[in-house]
Amino acid sequence: MKGFLNRVLIEEIGNVAVVKLSRSKKLNALDMDMFRGIRDAARYLMTRNDIRAIVLHGEGRAFSAGLDAKSIAVSTSALANLEELLRRDAGSTSNLAQDVSFLWRKIPAPVICAVHGVCFGGGLQIALGADLRFTDKSTQFAIMEAKWGLIPGLFLKYIL
Repeated sequence: MKGFLNRVLIEEIGNVAVVKLSRSKKLNALDMDMFRGIRDAARYLMTRNDIRAIVLHGEGRAFSAGLDAKSIAVSTSALANLEELLRRDAGSTSNLAQDVSFLWRKIPAPVICAVHGVCFGGGLQIALGADLRFTDKSTQFAIMEAKWGLIPGLFLKYIL
């Protein structure tokens, strides 16, 4: 099993990579290490020509509760976090906040997302980056930005 920042785990079963968001105590909410871990895992899988399919799922009770605003925007490193999330390197089509959704689309193998529990905001945008999504009948979806009249900031506006 390969791990990325203690937030994302990849288990290979034959030619299938099973990717697990692993922050179950916080419903797999997106903190900086989760953003980086998802990006790094997707980049790693982009290099793996032997992988024929990817299954992406969340550990515990939820796929992902979306952005962990407290850890990102209310911490002492809030400005640095926001700068890292929004910085787009020269020649890149996306920033770190968008990469968690966009990079799955760059992988040549099909990405299948198994969604359960809650799938809110950034979690929904990650799921929409997959080629296929399968959900449990009790899964709850939400885009919280709409509640405040905001435009979703990761990649949703491009993939819908």
